[in-house]
Amino acid sequence: MKTHMITILVSALALLTTQAAFAQQAAKVPSNFDLTPWVVPTENMPGPNYPRVWGDFPNPCSYANLRYDDPIQYPGKFNASPLNVFFGNTLANANSTYDSLRKIGESTCWGGPVNRSSIYMPAMITADGKVVLPELLDVVYRGDERTQAFPRGLKMMMGPKYMDSSYQWDANSPRYAWSFGGPGQWWGRSYNSWIYQNFSPNLYPDYAFQNTAYRQLIRVVSPDCWDGVNLDSADHYSHLAYSGPDATMTANCPTTHPVKIPQTLITVAYTWMNRTDAQGWYLSSDRFGVKFEAPGTNFYVGFIPAWDDDIEQIWVTKILNQKWFGAFSKIGDGRILSQPPTTKIFGPTQNLGPGRDPRFLWSLSGLFWMPGGYVPIANQRVSPPAP
Repeated sequence: MKTHMITILVSALALLTTQAAFAQQAAKVPSNFDLTPWVVPTENMPGPNYPRVWGDFPNPCSYANLRYDDPIQYPGKFNASPLNVFFGNTLANANSTYDSLRKIGESTCWGGPVNRSSIYMPAMITADGKVVLPELLDVVYRGDERTQAFPRGLKMMMGPKYMDSSYQWDANSPRYAWSFGGPGQWWGRSYNSWIYQNFSPNLYPDYAFQNTAYRQLIRVVSPDCWDGVNLDSADHYSHLAYSGPDATMTANCPTTHPVKIPQTLITVAYTWMNRTDAQGWYLSSDRFGVKFEAPGTNFYVGFIPAWDDDIEQIWVTKILNQKWFGAFSKIGDGRILSQPPTTKIFGPTQNLGPGRDPRFLWSLSGLFWMPGGYVPIANQRVSPPAP
C-alpha cells in the first residue's frame, strides 16, 4: 500500500512538473505556409537506433547569412557582436525571437520553413582576413523515452564558456572538440580518432592535409535538461543543464532542471587547403573589440528553436521517444523532410569549373561572393563599427 502511494505521488509530481514547464512556453505560432512540399511520403521507414539506447534525428542545415548580430547575447542591438555566420532561418537578426522566426523567413535546414530555427556561431577568418564559410552544419537531435519537445521561446548558448568545466573535454565523449574527418565522420555520427580540446592543426597528421576529403570539424553538444521555468537566463546557460557527465543518455536530469529536452549535437565542417593555411585561421570572436586571443579560443553556438509544433512533436514522439534513427530527416510517421534547393545547401561554389577554390569565401566589408577563390578585402572589419 505504501509503495503504491509513493508511486502515485511520484506520478503526480511528474505531471505537475510537466504542466508547469509547458505553462512557461511562448504562444504557439502555427505555420503560415503549405507544408505539403516540405513533408513528403517515404517508403523507407526509420528503424531502431541499435545498439544505441537513444533516438537520433538528423536535420542538417547550410549557410544562411553573415551578420554582426547576436539575438541572444546582444538582443535588439544591431552591429554589436562579432561577425556571426547564421544557419536556418534566412531572416534571423538581432531582433529575432521564437515568435518572429516562426512567422517569416525561408530556411536552409532540411524541411525548409518547417524548421525556421536559427543557429549561429562566430565566423572563421583566414590569416589575411577572408571569411571561410562552412560547407555544412550537421545537426542531430538526440533523446529517449523521457524527452519532450523544446519549450516554445527557449534560447540556448553552447560552447566551452557555457558549460561546466568538467564537461568541456572528455576524450571518449567530448561535449566540445576540434577535429578533422571525412565523409561519414563529419556528419555528426562519429569522430575520427584524432580529436583535440583546442584548435590545433599543427598536431594533425600529414594525410589530413593531403586528402581533400578531410575537413576541419568543430562539435558542440548542448545541455538536455531544462529548469521548466526560464526560457533564458542572465548568463544564458543557468536555465539549462546536462543529464550527466557522459553522453550515454542513461543519466537522469538533476532535480533543479527536471524537464528533459532534445540534446542537440552540432558539427560544423570547413575545407582547408594545407597545414600552413589552416594554422592562420581564427574566429571573429577571438579578435573582437580589444581581444587578440589564441585562435579558436572563443567558439560558441547560439540556438533558438523555431519548429512547426506538430512536426516537432512527431519526430520527438516517433524517433526520440522510440529510440529510432531518423536518417535523412525521416520524422517517423511515413514522411520525410524535403531538402532545400541545392543552391542553398551547397552554396554558390557549385559548377565553378576546374581549378577554382572549392571553399565559400566572402568579403568582410561587402559580404558578397566573387568567383575564382579568395576575395581581396578592403576596409577589413572583424569587430563591429564604432557607434
